[in-house]
Amino acid sequence: MERDLILAYDIGTSSVKTSIVSGAGEIMASDKCDYKTSHPTAGISEQNPLDWWQCVCMTTNDIVKAHPEYTSRVAAIGVSGHMLGSVPVDSGGNPVHPALIHSDSRAGAQFEEIRKKVGADELYRMSGNVLDARSSLCKMLWFKEERPELYAKTAKFLQSKDFLVSKLTGNIDTTDYSDACHGELMDVRKKAYDSSLYAELGLETAKLPSLHAGMDIVGHLTGEAARVLGLTEGIPVIAGGGDGACADIGAGNVNTGDTYCSLGTTAWLSRCVEEPYLDAQRRVFHIMSLDG
Repeated sequence: MERDLILAYDIGTSSVKTSIVSGAGEIMASDKCDYKTSHPTAGISEQNPLDWWQCVCMTTNDIVKAHPEYTSRVAAIGVSGHMLGSVPVDSGGNPVHPALIHSDSRAGAQFEEIRKKVGADELYRMSGNVLDARSSLCKMLWFKEERPELYAKTAKFLQSKDFLVSKLTGNIDTTDYSDACHGELMDVRKKAYDSSLYAELGLETAKLPSLHAGMDIVGHLTGEAARVLGLTEGIPVIAGGGDGACADIGAGNVNTGDTYCSLGTTAWLSRCVEEPYLDAQRRVFHIMSLDG
């Protein structure tokens, strides 16, 4: 039987959305599963990454049960997820702490430290994004300084969709340019981590996952994952992208000069450009496209 369908997962702020999509873009089936965000004190926003995985399993099994004829037709798995997070995992891919999601702003002291040591202008020049306590970079530094025992146990700091990729493939060493760029983790022009930045902050680049274009295949569905999802082993899994980058593609914002307006929990205007546009007043932020 022809493999002509795509299985797509999106880890949202409040739920996982799972869809089976045809090559023509038609949604053949979909399901969602909600989870909670913990706010124990002001500025803290945490989620349990295992809740994401449980919802992935539940929604996939529901779709497979309702449409068993689709299981042998899945050609590839695509993933997206909320951005600006920090999911520290050990060498086995197990979370060592709840995920700090995009709205978590506990790293205020680390924000000030980076501003003083590196400079807001220099950080913007490198990443194309405005220094913010909610950034993945500030969160990584928070773990090092406030939870050093967990930092030592951490093999990789992942984003939400990267954690899902690790559960699907067993590969914890992957992220994409869109998440790394927006999280202020990489040089937007060189498409690489800036070793001097991490040396200045005393952070280990070895704890950062390898960078990929969002459409790169970074692994295949393991036998264990296939068993719990009700799918067949060996399905290719792509690196995926942050939800903002995926929204660009979904809106058709793919050619130089294309522009669209996003209205949702947050709102912005997005324009597709060939090179980063670095605004002297740092009013513009950047998310790299999925094709790198």
